[in-house]
Amino acid sequence: MNAGSLLLPALWSFDMNVADDWGKVPQVLRTRDYFSRMETLDRLFIRQHDISFFHPKLRPARELRLTTFEAACQKALENNIHLDDHTWQTIFGLCQDLAFKKFNLIQEPVLSSDQPQLLALVLEGFK
Repeated sequence: MNAGSLLLPALWSFDMNVADDWGKVPQVLRTRDYFSRMETLDRLFIRQHDISFFHPKLRPARELRLTTFEAACQKALENNIHLDDHTWQTIFGLCQDLAFKKFNLIQEPVLSSDQPQLLALVLEGFK
């Protein structure tokens, strides 16, 4: 008898009708909301700039955007900048502009930030 066969009866007796409260946790709901809004901003940006969802440079541009966004948000927290909805969306938009410009998916980045401090954080994370 192996160890795996000892676990099978325990798995079979698992009650699949137990309620999953994970989706009710406020932090989980907030995180899901952030990701949903980022996906919406992503789709809008791509459509506004008439970029094909099958463009071979789209994936690396999105990956660069995410890496830059994570670095910029970390720098913002280190500088005690509160990441409210407006702030993180501004950072996300700036990261998207720079990443898509780097991969020549857009001609001119928007980069119209009324907060030069956020632009500096994004440029620092873009390195």
